[in-house]
Amino acid sequence: MKSAFFAFILVLCTKATCSQQFHPDGSMVIKAVATDKQYGYGNTSKYAIKVGKIENQTTYLMALRGPAGEQLQWNRRGSCCAFECKTATFGSGLLDKYEVTYEGLSAPIILYLNGYEFDENVQAPAGFTFLSADKIEKPYEFSADSIYKTELCNSNEIYCPGSISLKEVTGKLEKPDSIARCIDLSMLYLYFQAHPLTDARASGTRFKVSIGMVINCKGEAGNFFITSRRRGSDYITLSNQVLKTANDMNRKVWSPALKNGKAVDSYQEIDFTVSDGNFQKITPADR
Repeated sequence: MKSAFFAFILVLCTKATCSQQFHPDGSMVIKAVATDKQYGYGNTSKYAIKVGKIENQTTYLMALRGPAGEQLQWNRRGSCCAFECKTATFGSGLLDKYEVTYEGLSAPIILYLNGYEFDENVQAPAGFTFLSADKIEKPYEFSADSIYKTELCNSNEIYCPGSISLKEVTGKLEKPDSIARCIDLSMLYLYFQAHPLTDARASGTRFKVSIGMVINCKGEAGNFFITSRRRGSDYITLSNQVLKTANDMNRKVWSPALKNGKAVDSYQEIDFTVSDGNFQKITPADR
């Protein structure tokens, strides 16, 4: 019960209005090394590294490096050190404790991160360096010009099913009476199973990505786009490779959405689970 209570505080505290800057690979922009020797090492909100949101803790650590530019490994070692947090419903937040190591380090270092408060001048703790913009490898992104454009039957009347991730992209659109559905799931499965991701970054990696599309009133799919919202160079690269694969699939395996008995243009979405480059699960939206 206690852990659930603190987890609830954790979620509520992330509602603070704050913004960090990020490199193209998803890592956080760090511009300086702290001169205060307690920065990041002190277990109080004053000295903890303020990254703005809980999910930003990983992006911050992605940008941190050892004193000679060594890649870091880290493990979260729980939460501690309650402090007053104005953005929390209960008025209290917790610091997150990370054990950090890198090659050549004799013993792990403990850093304290504050995922509730924002510091636009986030820094590296003394003894660390950080990833600079010129060292960032830009992730692969499938060209928007290469996306197949399906011809809409009525550009002023397009519908969207109940998918939350779709609605975050499309805005508030009316739901059709029945959604566009794949008329040959076996053909869809066979196509993706025959086109695995061959990028070395997919090896040993399991990830999920959702691809949105428009299916016109004739049942033709096009206008593909990624609806998942995750950072990280490898994830962006691999999800764009899934987008490219989806763009090349048979576009006429769909029955259109219906509104008042009439076929209409609508959005649809497919959720993919990819492991070692192979498509394990392919799930079109069903509501």
